[in-house]
Amino acid sequence: MSPSPIRPPRGFTPSQVEAAVRVLPPRGGRAGTGEVLALVITYRRPAGLRDLVASLRRQSVLPRRVIVVDNGADPGTAERLEGLSEAGCEVVLIVPDENLGPAGATQLAMTWQVQADGSDPTWWTVLNDDLTFNTEGTLEEMLDFAAQALEWDPSVGAVGRIGHRFDRRWARLRRPPEIDQPEPPAEVEVDYLTTGAASARVGQPVPLFRFDAIRRVGPFWGELFIGMTEVEYGLRLREHGYRLLANGGLWFQRRPDPEGLPPPLTDGRAERTPQRRYYSARNLVVLSRVYGRWWTPFWVTVSRGGAAFLRCLRRPGRETGRHLAATARGLLDGWRPRLGRVMSLG
Repeated sequence: MSPSPIRPPRGFTPSQVEAAVRVLPPRGGRAGTGEVLALVITYRRPAGLRDLVASLRRQSVLPRRVIVVDNGADPGTAERLEGLSEAGCEVVLIVPDENLGPAGATQLAMTWQVQADGSDPTWWTVLNDDLTFNTEGTLEEMLDFAAQALEWDPSVGAVGRIGHRFDRRWARLRRPPEIDQPEPPAEVEVDYLTTGAASARVGQPVPLFRFDAIRRVGPFWGELFIGMTEVEYGLRLREHGYRLLANGGLWFQRRPDPEGLPPPLTDGRAERTPQRRYYSARNLVVLSRVYGRWWTPFWVTVSRGGAAFLRCLRRPGRETGRHLAATARGLLDGWRPRLGRVMSLG
């Protein structure tokens, strides 16, 4: 189905994309593998970007191309990326004229790659500028797992280290029960793969999306801006008949904390600011209208709004009031719908 019968995703023209691009060619080092292309989205986190570059350089295999979207238009970003070009990666730096959020930045980068000359990669991965790799073989392990999964089942559209399931009736995100077994299966069927900081305790989650699937179903839905974007994309891949698999063994073995696993994105700890509450509430209503049952968006509105109201009653104050107002506005905008960047994250 379409990413949204509510409102089509906003696209980028070739001229818009090319105007923002700067290419840093590889300067020696190891040759990157053409199997995978990496995307890094950064927003005014110079120390985190430096750590990620150093961590990526130590990987046993390197991507042939790394696309970096700088949502913060930091003039020092190109200098911090020189280490990747010295290691043998081609670096494509894209600086949009506004903060597109993670969703819009991913859409822009995917659009650029689809329009680019040359052969397509097999896999596309999304890396975070606030996470590093916890082993030097993480990317190679995931590429091996992806190749095996695709050989076993050509309908596999994406694989990753961490994923969750989406209950289409009640819009709840749940960890697969298989992962809590003493010996989790090698393949765990999921509805979406984690790309963000919900997995900070285990390093880069390294989701790998098949690039021919991206060509078929389209890029990320940029107007979601931030929050629930990987959930929407996973559900869209599933609607087109693709399977999404998490590597149960790697997910379990790489846990620094054996007593707990990263929570799904709806965990309250991921919504510490009113802005995050706004985008989470709005985008969950939108996803419920597109992928849920007829009653799902009504349930989201009542349950999210009611929970915010109860928090305000239990802990009255200015901050909880701001969270309540942000949640209410997000729920309303999910019904209108009003998408894109609405509330500043600054």
